[in-house]
Amino acid sequence: MSRRRIQHAGRTLHLVEQDPPAGEARATVFLVHGYVLSQSVFGKVAGRLVAAGMRVVRTDLAGHGWDREPLEETDLHRLGDDLAAVLHQLRAEDPRGTLVALGHSMGGMALMTALDDHPTLAGELDGVVWLATSPGRMRTSSFGLPAGTAPLVGPLVSTLAPAVMTRLGADPAARPRPRPLALVVEAAHLRRSNFVTRPARAVGAHVLALHHRVPYAVMASLLRSILVHDAEDLLRRLDLPGLVLVGDHDRMTPLSHSRRIAELHRGARLEVVPRAGHLLMLEQPAAVAAAITTFVDRLSPSTPEDA
Repeated sequence: MSRRRIQHAGRTLHLVEQDPPAGEARATVFLVHGYVLSQSVFGKVAGRLVAAGMRVVRTDLAGHGWDREPLEETDLHRLGDDLAAVLHQLRAEDPRGTLVALGHSMGGMALMTALDDHPTLAGELDGVVWLATSPGRMRTSSFGLPAGTAPLVGPLVSTLAPAVMTRLGADPAARPRPRPLALVVEAAHLRRSNFVTRPARAVGAHVLALHHRVPYAVMASLLRSILVHDAEDLLRRLDLPGLVLVGDHDRMTPLSHSRRIAELHRGARLEVVPRAGHLLMLEQPAAVAAAITTFVDRLSPSTPEDA
């Protein structure tokens, strides 16, 4: 595993790269994480893909993970520009190799935005994987609470959450220190909204720590962008092999969102992962990696040794 940096638009983009242990990689898979997470959530999936002969590249989105550059706000368009820059670089480094991009949750929305804002980008990819993400209509989401609460929760989150986060983010030094009871409640909601099975304590603690690393101003601006995200037109005209993966118990971007992506994106195949929630790459990494590997096999059936 190695790290490197790419300069783009005055910013430093942080990449983590893993190459297969022997021989030429049969594909490069670029993994993009979701809201208030980091590239680290793909660790188990990445290890399996590398063992299957693939090169895996991951990145921390602006304001997340290793990205500690001062950032007052951002949106899906800015994230999409960063993703396009990385994908252009990966294609330039291997003009003839198989290149697949995967976006989880907000990362999938940013990838959709990149494809919409950069019309030539689709021609540089061989396939795309939509992992527990959405084509839009996030204002109707229950955001992890029971599905029946969506008519109340959606508008409430849409109006109050960004405003509260913006106020808290106005003075980064004033970020309140989480109280023990608040941490317990937050951890319980995180577990219920993202997992089916109870995650290992270390996994839950890691995800919670990733949430707390993201500045409130970044959280607020991205949430506003997510709430107005609409990629249905892009998906209708996207001429690219696709795989849509979703957990059968996803409460953040429910199965209906993935079904809609599969309806709009011609040639995209929907696969539902059993006993998995929104963070299915942490809960069912073997199933996620196997689905990606099968998808890559269909794109490039011959390995370098067989060619």
